[in-house]
Amino acid sequence: MSNSNALQFLVDKTETVRTLKLKKTEFQGLGHELSISQKDLMNSYNRSKNIKHTRDLGTHREEILRKHLLNAGLLPPKFLISEISCRVADTNGNYSRELDILFSNHEERILLMKRGNTLEVHPVENTYGTIQIKSKVTQTELESAFENIASYKRLRKNRSEKEANISNEGFGIIFFYTTDLDNEKLTESINSLKNKYSLDLVPNAIFILDHGHFILQHKDSYNYFLTDHISSCQNEELTYFCNPNHDDHLFHFHSILLYLLQNTRTFTFKLSDYYNIGNIDFNTNISFKFMFGEHHELMTCDKHKGDDYQYLKTIKSENLEKIYNSVINTQFYDENFILFNIHSDNLVKIYNPEKLELDPILKYDENTMIYEKIIINKLGNKINVLLPCYYILKENLFEDCPRCQRNLTQKINRQKTKLKSPS
Repeated sequence: MSNSNALQFLVDKTETVRTLKLKKTEFQGLGHELSISQKDLMNSYNRSKNIKHTRDLGTHREEILRKHLLNAGLLPPKFLISEISCRVADTNGNYSRELDILFSNHEERILLMKRGNTLEVHPVENTYGTIQIKSKVTQTELESAFENIASYKRLRKNRSEKEANISNEGFGIIFFYTTDLDNEKLTESINSLKNKYSLDLVPNAIFILDHGHFILQHKDSYNYFLTDHISSCQNEELTYFCNPNHDDHLFHFHSILLYLLQNTRTFTFKLSDYYNIGNIDFNTNISFKFMFGEHHELMTCDKHKGDDYQYLKTIKSENLEKIYNSVINTQFYDENFILFNIHSDNLVKIYNPEKLELDPILKYDENTMIYEKIIINKLGNKINVLLPCYYILKENLFEDCPRCQRNLTQKINRQKTKLKSPS
């Protein structure tokens, strides 16, 4: 008997036993209850095939699983299920892609932004994890789901301490309804995608309702579910493997989902942390904001003063990384003591790659300050940094006037066109 025939034989036997048991008792356990729900979900999925518009179809299939989770009664009320698609933000200025289902702490729930019934933005500290819902497994849909989960997991919680034996970072699950691919092809595709990401960003589990579920297994045969445990390993130590040898896929979905929720931690946060979340550079995952207030972020251009033209002060991407790398391992200074000879707890680092004397590059006569002060943040590692104007000008740390840049680009393109034109 082949493996598939043996599996069907066991499934049929189990179904017969459950049918006979119904004559004696109404509740036979969650295995029976969720096997009925699994059939209902697949029937709802198949009925939705008549929906022609792609976005309407996707929204409807999200709603099928969302309604099941809301009505099944298998999640404690403290795990709040989002009822519309949403995004998540952190204090670094980073934010996620649109997330299908988000789990947050009901008792600590707060929204950073709400636009009617179309969009919510949540603080990452108050979230447990997300589910990305897809119809059918394809390479494109797999890649999209991996990246959506990675966009959520790149967010960093503002936390003062970690707690052992649970996950301090959120989880991500992919949920598919169906697939045409065999298990070997699925496993190969999923592990190939895994190898393109660091382990802190990969899905914690992947479910296919009519096939089975994929979880990460260590080379020593331990299963890893929690984000903190997964990210503590090396990429080559963990491999996704599938457990297809049963028909209770929805039960295992609920079991793993509840385990992740119960063993993932949320954190308290302050509204003041989100007052101004800063400017994120997605190439480096480094964000910054100016300490002297948002009004200090405006710049004017000498060439466009007559037009009352202003633009945002921005640190160039390559300079942002250079500043961070330069100060990360340098000493802290007491800012008030350096400037005013008064001791305080106001600790800063100083961007000073040439190791110049501090007084001449930080003060004019009579203690007039000649520096910018920023908070620079990479994945939760926040540093207050002084940028002397000496380096700002010498190294051209800030972006140039966008209008001047645009005019220069247009001029260059016109010259290129002339050069290409036949004489």
